[in-house]
Amino acid sequence: MAGCVPSLDTPAPLGIRAKAEAGLTAAGGCGPALTGEVVVNEIAVRPGGLDLDGDGKSNGRDEAVELYLDASAPVHFRNAEFWIDSDRRGRVVGEACFEPGSVLVLVGPTTAPLHLPPGSFELRLDHALQLPDSGGELELVGPAGTALGRAAWDAEPDGPPSSRVRTLDGDRDAVWVRHADVPAAKGAPWSIGHCVNGGPPCACFAGQGMACGGR
Repeated sequence: MAGCVPSLDTPAPLGIRAKAEAGLTAAGGCGPALTGEVVVNEIAVRPGGLDLDGDGKSNGRDEAVELYLDASAPVHFRNAEFWIDSDRRGRVVGEACFEPGSVLVLVGPTTAPLHLPPGSFELRLDHALQLPDSGGELELVGPAGTALGRAAWDAEPDGPPSSRVRTLDGDRDAVWVRHADVPAAKGAPWSIGHCVNGGPPCACFAGQGMACGGR
């Protein structure tokens, strides 16, 4: 399907947004993520067969959303909220600061600690994601009430599960497809926290001339 760019509904001019969000800046030069700085990169709705957290089971705890941080300075997600179809699903917990180009794996509170490659980091909610198989629209909303990023996905068909992923990692203009249908994936159904070809994120982003961050 066509890509759902985090199309911000008539966003305020940058100067107004900056002024509204300036008071939220944290000490040490790490401010809150700003409007449109998050690219939703992959959505794992049906975790069947995916044991993301390595607990030996494949269940709702393995649902995840992969995000690419398209920011110009280090940011945090303190008090950001996760919404699905206008329903608030949870709040981001933690005080971590992330560098531009970081890949963030958004999971629920019961997911076991993840083992991710360099450049990828956990981002946790205080409630389960509960991504509907019937499709929907997700949105990450910053503490100033503006959309950091959003994306939509279609109903998951019957058959082998596959995440939804952009045809080019981190590209907000790339279209959404089933992960298994991307040639570089070689049939793999997901690559949460990795490049679509299964490699570490810095390997593909560097080749695309994009930033790859740390924390």
